[in-house]
Amino acid sequence: MELTRRRFLAGALGAGAALGVSGASGMFSASGWLAPAEANEPADEHTACTYHQSHCGGMCPLRCTVRDGRLVMVEPNHCAEDRYETICLKGISEVQHIYGDHRVQSPLKRTGERGANEFEVVSWDEALDDIAARLRALADAHGPETLASMIGGPHASFWPLHRFMNLFGSPNNMGIGQICWNPRIWMDALTFGWTVEADIVPGLTDCLFIW
Repeated sequence: MELTRRRFLAGALGAGAALGVSGASGMFSASGWLAPAEANEPADEHTACTYHQSHCGGMCPLRCTVRDGRLVMVEPNHCAEDRYETICLKGISEVQHIYGDHRVQSPLKRTGERGANEFEVVSWDEALDDIAARLRALADAHGPETLASMIGGPHASFWPLHRFMNLFGSPNNMGIGQICWNPRIWMDALTFGWTVEADIVPGLTDCLFIW
């Protein structure tokens, strides 16, 4: 069966609808995200603790409820200090973001000409093996320097991308560091051994220099 991106997204939308989360109205209340499931057997449910590292520099600690392998609720993580028990709409709406109708849930491989909108679903192993083979072929033909990367706001992708480019053998890893926070990192590393994040504690911080 020929599977187009439109058909795949339509199927992903249908699967995501089982969560019972729809539209902006569900983003302002958690009451519908964890509604009791009607099933013959109890649901496989557990809690995972993480932080909002990918989409926000605030990196708030999060407590995520996972039911039957799907994220169903996001709450503040209470294991942190009281002043870090924060969460905003961006964090609690990750359920809608992950299972949104415009988000591709599985790797898609193009089967037709570019622009024909013809794709097939492949496994993550097949997709990663294909990408690795293509990168290896480029390096063999032109050297590892043929690969370059460029990022804006780094967040979670920054350090893994540095390591990947290092292992691949390419120095062409570009970003915004030279006009952003790289000078401060090097100053901290030379002074303290590694970067020190500025942390202002109300009631405790007596002196703060800003320049």
